[in-house]
Amino acid sequence: MTGIDGFIQRTLEPERAEDQRIIDEGDEVEEGAVKQVFEGLHGEMIMPIQSDEEIRQIYRDLHGKARVVNTWAVTEEGVDMFKQDRVPDKFYDVMYQEGLEHVIRETVEVFESFADHGYAYCDLSPDNIRFHNGNGIAIDYLDEHAVEKLDGNPTFAAAKSYDLFTSEITSDIPGLQPEEVERYIDKYSNHVSTEKYTGDVLADFAFKPE
Repeated sequence: MTGIDGFIQRTLEPERAEDQRIIDEGDEVEEGAVKQVFEGLHGEMIMPIQSDEEIRQIYRDLHGKARVVNTWAVTEEGVDMFKQDRVPDKFYDVMYQEGLEHVIRETVEVFESFADHGYAYCDLSPDNIRFHNGNGIAIDYLDEHAVEKLDGNPTFAAAKSYDLFTSEITSDIPGLQPEEVERYIDKYSNHVSTEKYTGDVLADFAFKPE
């Protein structure tokens, strides 16, 4: 037992041993402040939990409820870790196959799934939306900087999340105008309305009270 209340735990020793072998011998694809990614590891993203109760609460509130990557917790060599499945279908690859409207609609549904449970996904970025069978899924959400409670200022939390997404996708796609992205967000969102593009996030994205 890890002492992590309510978390999914993997206890099969052969799987744990194989994971450790891959970590020890495999190729590390990416390393960052909160994650390491190893090619070949079933749960390819691992993040130390340490003692951050806020991250644990985010996990309890969103895992299995919001559109987030499958995650579980294990203890390896005395260190508690979150492990997340790697979702390989990238945002722009799916966009070229299914179209711009499809990926924006799926991104909106990811954000809405967080908002339905009281959070704004502040890392709402094409890089953080992956796809499985055409469905958008959030990755890297277990970080206190990636999500924000909607309780305090829902308009600002929602506005800055959608503004980040709009800014990044229009920077990445030559000729794509913010107004076109906002029209799709307005079309599919139940939580914000987007009437016009001004460049002012609070003017562009208004949170709809329930």
